[in-house]
Amino acid sequence: MNGAEGATSIKLTLRTLKENRTLIEKNIDQKSMFYCIPFQIPNPSEGMEEVATMDMSIETSLETISNHTKVLIKKQRSKILVQTDKPVYKPGQNVKFRVVALKENLQPATRKIPVVELQDPEKNRIGQWLNVTLNKGIAEFSFALSPEPILGDYTIRIKDTAHIFSVEEYVLPKFEISMEFPPVVMFNSEHVPVKICGRYTYGKPIQGVFNGSVCRKHFYTWRRIGQDLPLFLCHKITGKLDRSGCALTKVDSDHFDLTKSGFQMSLEGTASVTEDGTGIELSTSTSTSISNVLEKVSFVDADPSYKPGIPYSGMLKVTDVTGLPIPDKEIYVTCTNREHEEKLTLVTDSNGHATFKMNDTASWGGQISITAKTHLEEAPHKSNIIQPQYGHAFLSLQPFYSASKSFLKLHSQAKVLPCEGQQEVQVDYIINHTELDAETKSLNLHYLVASKASIWNSGTIDILVESDSRELTGTTSFNLPLSPDVSPNLTAIVYILLPDGEIVADSAKFTVQRCFKNKVSLRRFFFFFLTM
Repeated sequence: MNGAEGATSIKLTLRTLKENRTLIEKNIDQKSMFYCIPFQIPNPSEGMEEVATMDMSIETSLETISNHTKVLIKKQRSKILVQTDKPVYKPGQNVKFRVVALKENLQPATRKIPVVELQDPEKNRIGQWLNVTLNKGIAEFSFALSPEPILGDYTIRIKDTAHIFSVEEYVLPKFEISMEFPPVVMFNSEHVPVKICGRYTYGKPIQGVFNGSVCRKHFYTWRRIGQDLPLFLCHKITGKLDRSGCALTKVDSDHFDLTKSGFQMSLEGTASVTEDGTGIELSTSTSTSISNVLEKVSFVDADPSYKPGIPYSGMLKVTDVTGLPIPDKEIYVTCTNREHEEKLTLVTDSNGHATFKMNDTASWGGQISITAKTHLEEAPHKSNIIQPQYGHAFLSLQPFYSASKSFLKLHSQAKVLPCEGQQEVQVDYIINHTELDAETKSLNLHYLVASKASIWNSGTIDILVESDSRELTGTTSFNLPLSPDVSPNLTAIVYILLPDGEIVADSAKFTVQRCFKNKVSLRRFFFFFLTM
């Protein structure tokens, strides 16, 4: 609140279906104030949520100001999880399971469960536990299956939560096979690795021989008259599985003409494994893509607008086609402002990131274009030959509108912040002096730090006004409090209320390391036993 004259009374009321509750009622005697007041919110009148109205009134000796807004009140929710000691049971075995109740903040929920029921595959209730009290959010149960139960899927049900396990007779071990390619095969690769494995369903590797083929199809499945083009480029592979139940082979890429156009940009593989001793044979198939993209470059969380006079900064990321970062890679950045260009050359770090900063933005106007390339020259075109593709990104910026041409810029952090301690963040500001009256000696920059729909920190920074300056420019900072309570994300908001009523504001999001309040560490101890 700014500009109050004399004694001022503030009242905040919450209107729900059942009641009108006064949350804040306070008398103050100061011209301006900024602080956050915690207050208790009642549960929804009915059900899990309710739309209520919040009324605010400020009364001074000269005027009365009132406003209202709609708010959504949600009842605190808890999540029920059910876990069995294994997914499949045999007749007569003991089924052990536990129930866990967690709040939205992952703390144990203290609650009573009216009924926990167990249903067989025919939806008959064969077991139940009534009025279950959780001990620190956990309860454990066991149930003995009959020697001749109904085979199939059984369900543990708690209101809207269900968990399924199976009861099956013992059967002879079955095995399954897999054939794996790399996620992407580069068009300039010398070899194509292929992995074939066979395992029993309980995990033990099988022994046997394999046969397979790897093919690249032509774009057309028919031949044109007078053309002698193969419909498939194939190569057969054979061998024996090793002790681990797998075989890794490398196929020469010359068999597939990876750099030649006219064929599909993919490889298809089929394989069969014959088990030693039984002669049982199983088959499988898979595929992978062929790519000519050597590098990809992209803007990371780029701001789509700029504020004239405040430096524009950003980050670029270079990866390969699979998304893995490429370190020590040069990026050529060009910023076009009307007829003027600014060029930068950046180098990526170990994470494939490179940051840039455009300081001279006071002369910017209209649309600004920023391009980023990892290669300046395009490869010459060759008939029937696939050309490499290099990284290229484009960003278009529009000016941020402000009636007074006053701006705030809250700088975000590209890195993931730790979940303890504090992090200093900077705020750049430009305030047009024409918006300030002669009596303004300082401006209040307010900030709020919010996470998980709650305000965790707030404060005010005084900015002194110099009367002889045409523009009030500078940089200030404040600290973000970091803790498990604000993990994994928090948002900071900064704003200044100018004398004419205009609000200059900015916000930024920050990523915080995921962690819990209780710290757990694991140490490895080595014991040596001596025998005499």
